[in-house]
Amino acid sequence: MFPEVKKYTNTYNGADRNERYCYQAPIVMRYLENKLRDWNISDFFDEVGAKRVALYAITEFTEYVLLDLAQTKDMEKVVCIGDKAYEKYRAGFKAVSVVSPEKVTSCYMQGEVDKIIICSVSHANAIFDDFIKQGVAPGDIITVTSAIFSYKMEGRV
Repeated sequence: MFPEVKKYTNTYNGADRNERYCYQAPIVMRYLENKLRDWNISDFFDEVGAKRVALYAITEFTEYVLLDLAQTKDMEKVVCIGDKAYEKYRAGFKAVSVVSPEKVTSCYMQGEVDKIIICSVSHANAIFDDFIKQGVAPGDIITVTSAIFSYKMEGRV
């Protein structure tokens, strides 16, 4: 009588790929609009006074941020990338060292980084809370989504 309920066959953290892409599509489109207006992530870093950053979570957005920084010659601003699966990246990721979440916090506490940029869209809130619990100041934790949407556009392309 009722159709069979099928489990997701292609899941990513409980969401199927299409669901995840639908959630991320507005973020990617805004990023594209920003790029068409000559904005880059380095502009945002300058606005918030970020001289040395740690990126957190290896995702598609991490790749975009690194590509953007490479084009603006600001790769030296990235001190490290933190990820729970850091051991999988012993050789680094896109020529940047990958460290544990605890090492990111340690780098922040020792003044080696002044901002932590969360590149995970799906888990940003939980990651933000974890860094707060470890003593990182809330103003020094920024999601890639907030960076992308911070650019004030006048009209549309």
